[in-house]
Amino acid sequence: VLCLNISLDGSVQLSPVTIGFPDPINSATGLTMNSDRIFSLFWAKEVFHISVLNREDMSPLYFQELPEIKDGHSILASGSKLYIVSTGTDEVIRYDILDNELDNPKTFWRAGESGMDAHHVNSIVEMGDEIYISAFGPKTDKLWASATNGYIHNITRDIRIKEGIYHPHSLSEKNGQLYYCESSTKSFSSLDGVILKLDGYTRGIGWLSND
Repeated sequence: VLCLNISLDGSVQLSPVTIGFPDPINSATGLTMNSDRIFSLFWAKEVFHISVLNREDMSPLYFQELPEIKDGHSILASGSKLYIVSTGTDEVIRYDILDNELDNPKTFWRAGESGMDAHHVNSIVEMGDEIYISAFGPKTDKLWASATNGYIHNITRDIRIKEGIYHPHSLSEKNGQLYYCESSTKSFSSLDGVILKLDGYTRGIGWLSND
């Protein structure tokens, strides 16, 4: 994991951050924080884990295995709860955040009953008191390129917010509005439409300011 300090003039300072895991990791696929902790989701030794850091000095507090997570893609800390997108089972799993562990995993929402990656749920964000996810929607052929009816869904109230999106990723909130990448159309968009086009398969959003 890297800590980046990106200034508005475009200069970047970076430093590595240890997550406290003693063995090599294959990939890190989710990062979130609450008022005092940073949470990193990663794949290592054939299972997903969570690493928890002190937000003030980024020192490792603990890590643990999460065997119920399959192909985890995104995480969200909200108060005393942690939500993890289990893409491989089309679910969002919720945990209680305790002092030294995550506990009480429960399915908070699922896209379908297949128990497989049929909708490719891939990002999660909170706006106000409600939680939203992005998903590709079902494939019409063997490849994910055929999944053209992607969507954004309010999983707190189980309401479809927008659909017809071609590979939505990286759902993000700013100033009470939702933004996302429509990856296959190389776009960065709000719910009102495309804001800008970029080269390549757009994925990943970070805010430097309100502007």
